[in-house]
Amino acid sequence: LKLEPLSADLMLNKAETYVVMGRTDDAVSTLHDLQDLLPDEIEGYTSEAQILLDADRADDALAVLERVQHRFPDDAALMILRAKALNNLARYEEAFEMANKALTAEGLAGGTKSEAQLQQSIALAGLGKFEDAAAVLEDSAKEGNAAESYYMLMNEALVLQQYPKVLEAAENVLALEGDVPDRIKAAAHFNRAFAIEKTEGIDAAQEAYGDAALYLRRITIAQPGLYEVYAYRVLSHKALGQYDEAVDIADYLISLDVTAAASYALKSDVLRAKGDYAEADKLRARVLQLDPNFQFGE
Repeated sequence: LKLEPLSADLMLNKAETYVVMGRTDDAVSTLHDLQDLLPDEIEGYTSEAQILLDADRADDALAVLERVQHRFPDDAALMILRAKALNNLARYEEAFEMANKALTAEGLAGGTKSEAQLQQSIALAGLGKFEDAAAVLEDSAKEGNAAESYYMLMNEALVLQQYPKVLEAAENVLALEGDVPDRIKAAAHFNRAFAIEKTEGIDAAQEAYGDAALYLRRITIAQPGLYEVYAYRVLSHKALGQYDEAVDIADYLISLDVTAAASYALKSDVLRAKGDYAEADKLRARVLQLDPNFQFGE
């Protein structure tokens, strides 16, 4: 940068490096320098908004995007990021309108269209229109970003208890080639087994749960920080009747955060399946003590 102080690529790389180092404020400061030097470089704003969204600072991200909307009034990427920020803030009607606007904006290619449809589906789900959201996701999977689209479609089908569609979406994820995020593959492995259980019975799902448990274990060895994958492991071992293994993993999750209500709920679920109702009820009471609004799942 000393040699090329006006290089947008170098400044963007510097900001990305700060993000990897966990220095979000320094990344944002670097992008502000870029915006001051090159105010018409759109990536200076989209990168800042994405960094803030990843840091759970949707209000700040939205402020960035609204501040520069006059400079790039018809840019699809900015509109999609605004829709994402609005969804994160549970402002679903505004998010839906912004995603719709992005679908008719300039620079809309296949991947960009898929991203707009993803935000559109999130907004529809937030408004309680789950079937409409699922229909949008089916179109999105054809446009690109198939892994994320099938993942969300799988989740929408779970909400609607449409287990054949859950199974179809899960198998579509597992059939994808290329780089599919581990969190999505993990969800697909577990939900495939769960959907088989719901449509054909627990006995028919045993092989699928066994496959899921093995795959999920490999993921947690490689990436020990994925809470959701550990939760899937607990539920898979429970479905296999391997209650001691399930309890051990639940206890590990509790040890990571003794205030996490969901971990106690998982252990309670296992103990209830095991027939230890007294201890399960104690844990349920602990869950509600930690989170009075906790919604117990199936």
